[in-house]
Formats: sequence, structure tokens, C-alpha cells
Amino acid sequence: MRNFFYFWVVKTEIMSKTKRREIAAVAAAALALVAYVGGYVAAERTLLPLWCPAAMALSLSAGSCLLFIRGWQRFTGIESRPTAVLAYLFFVGSLAWFAPLAVNTWPLAGAATYEERVTVVEKEHVTRTKYRRVGRHRRIADGVRHTYYLRVRFADGLEKRYSVSQAEYGRTREHAEKTLVLRRGLLGVPVIRR
Repeated sequence: MRNFFYFWVVKTEIMSKTKRREIAAVAAAALALVAYVGGYVAAERTLLPLWCPAAMALSLSAGSCLLFIRGWQRFTGIESRPTAVLAYLFFVGSLAWFAPLAVNTWPLAGAATYEERVTVVEKEHVTRTKYRRVGRHRRIADGVRHTYYLRVRFADGLEKRYSVSQAEYGRTREHAEKTLVLRRGLLGVPVIRR
């Protein structure tokens, strides 16, 4: 812990301004990638069409770009305006994509779970080949990974595809009814629990 504080207090005084900006840009890109993945994981269980949070994130990032692009250029040190705009849209879009989906997964105070009957429209079994490294530039096949999905239709016509375990996939039949356990999220959008 002492080395961490030494690095940020003493070394940053010695470190050049461009080096600090490069570190900030790399940290922002890493944070954006984590936010995109986290948003996708939350969106997989949320009963909301995928285009809704994506459109909201794009409009929010594009709308705020005009206001904050100069500060973003100073923060990251990107001289080129088009490159700075693309980097800004990537970063702010990731946060605008992740924030509402992650907040919605938190349980609403006093919200109980409820059950809803759905119809299984389709069962999907995806097989992917796993690889392992055996040399510096060589990979060989190392087995397969199985992922199971169900596409269900709710009473209001909404269809949702979500991943399930192998046991649940085996128990479920196509065109049969299934009971899902749902819970209202903090923003009011239902989230699939089981």
C-alpha cells in the first residue's frame, strides 16, 4: 500500500503531463469495456428490448458531446477533433449503457418477487470450441463449451432470450408453459430471477 501512495504522490510529480494523459486514456478505455460487458450481462436478464438502452446511451452521449468535447480533449490529450469525438462517444456511451441497466437490477425497496406463466418458443443449444495456447503463436482445440438458451413469450407478446443451466434446459419442452420468477427493478422494469 505504501508503494501505491509513493507512486501517485512522488512519481506523478516527476511524470510528464503526456504520460499522465496516456494513463488516463487507457484507464478510460478499460473502464468503458468493463461497463459494456456489465451492461450486457444486466440486459440479458432485464425484460426490455436491447435497442432501448442502446438508443438511450447513444442519444445521451451524442447530445452531451457538443457540451463536453473540449474538456474531454484536455483530459485525454487527444488533439484530433474526430478522434476525440469517437473516444468520447465510446466512453460516455458505455457509462450511459451500463448505469440504468445496473441500477435496475438492484431490488426495489419492499418489492416482492412474483411468478408469471410464459410459453417456451424455442430452445437453443450453442456449442463453442475452446482453445488453449501451446506456444507463442499457436493454439489448439481443447474441448467444447455448451451454452443453453430459452426464448420465451410473455402474455403481452414480448419475447426474451436468456441463458439457462443444462438441467433447466433438459427439463423444459418447446411450446410448453413455464413459470418464471420475476422482480421489479429499481427503475420499474422487471428482471428475471429464475
